[in-house]
Amino acid sequence: MRPYQWQGAAGELHAIPNAGDALLPPLPGATYQTVCGLTVELPTEDFRRDVRRGMCRACNSGWIAQESATRASSGRSRR
Repeated sequence: MRPYQWQGAAGELHAIPNAGDALLPPLPGATYQTVCGLTVELPTEDFRRDVRRGMCRACNSGWIAQESATRASSGRSRR
């Protein structure tokens, strides 16, 4: 399972961690904490993943940092 789901919220695509007691996949009306620190409720109109939206830069940076740390600790590298 991937560590994050990308979901439209607050006008951008945000990373929602796949952890804890959160319902996955994300459901309209559910409240989530994003990687960038926003607490968002996913309204029905934002529920679909819209690839035309920009990615939240803070979520993207957090996701990359987490993936890099995971690869480094497991001895895997991208080649």
